[in-house]
Amino acid sequence: AIATFGGHKGAGLALCVELLAGALSGGAVVGQEVKKDAKNWGHLFLCVKPDALVDEFDAKAAAVCKAVKDAGARVPGDRSAAEAAARVQ
Repeated sequence: AIATFGGHKGAGLALCVELLAGALSGGAVVGQEVKKDAKNWGHLFLCVKPDALVDEFDAKAAAVCKAVKDAGARVPGDRSAAEAAARVQ
């Protein structure tokens, strides 16, 4: 998680991953373990029930995905969904 991308936002994301997948899971963390000696790098599965946190999550998520697509970027899963739809036809 120490290698970042995306400037300050990427560094923040890397820190979140390090804290969740390393520190919270009891795995090795940067600053305490030497990479070649670490035995447990930690894994974390985070499950969130959006309806418990916010109303209309599906509509909000759809609006974000539409804005990303309208900007010319692809959303993960678009290509495989299109290929699956083409196979059905």
